Amino acid sequence: AIEGASNWLEFVCIEDTGWVGYQQPGVGTSAIAAVGIMCRCLLGWRADSPFLQRSAGIVAEDKEWNNKSLNYYFVYQATLAMYQMGGKFWDDWNKKMSDYMIGVQIDKGCEKGSWDVDFAEHYKSRVYTTALSALSLEVPYRYLPFAR
Repeated sequence: AIEGASNWLEFVCIEDTGWVGYQQPGVGTSAIAAVGIMCRCLLGWRADSPFLQRSAGIVAEDKEWNNKSLNYYFVYQATLAMYQMGGKFWDDWNKKMSDYMIGVQIDKGCEKGSWDVDFAEHYKSRVYTTALSALSLEVPYRYLPFAR
């Protein structure tokens, strides 16, 4: 299974650009680039790998994650990836993500402490948005930085 996962990543990753595909080489989103970072880290790649550095740059440059609607899936995957990358990638991402997520958290009424479903086109329910938001904010408390 590990060899198969590694072979699949070799197929869908474009080494010189850092892009990771979903079903075809390099045809993916910045969220899929973040997933690719985590997968390669789990396979033993180090954060200083040129490919992972390029992929982290793609994730870091994404300006759409909180533009019109909050993509909770991207936020969680990017947080996992940037935490493993560490350094400036993590410091910059954690600051902007944490500030933003805390800023849009509901702070009144019976929904206090949750994240709004009306704010996102990428949602399933208030349980989904709140779970991914809390998990994103908890990454440094739940995982070890094993790729650094």
